[in-house]
Amino acid sequence: MSVREFNEVSLNRQSAEILKRYRIPFNPSTELASLALIREALERNLLETGEIEEPLLLIAKLSANPEWAMSLMTESEPGVELEMELSETLEEAAAQILEETVASIKATTPVPSP
Repeated sequence: MSVREFNEVSLNRQSAEILKRYRIPFNPSTELASLALIREALERNLLETGEIEEPLLLIAKLSANPEWAMSLMTESEPGVELEMELSETLEEAAAQILEETVASIKATTPVPSP
């Protein structure tokens, strides 16, 4: 799928609406709306990133691989779709998406044995 096609998924449509409401530009043919939303919230220092050491680097890596990003944001486990209803505010919606993405990364990353 292309980035433009991924932006037709509910999560990205909701994100695009929030971006539009806040007058935040993004290019739907090269950038996932949900990642643009998170990036904007991070750049405005609206999110608590806690354990995420370099959140903007994470967003850059996800942007470089939109298929991986979409699976992390929209699947509770491989093949099982997760439907998120986003809050209407930039800060809360970005936090919801980031939280789900980090949880998915943790769930799919093997823990090394001691």
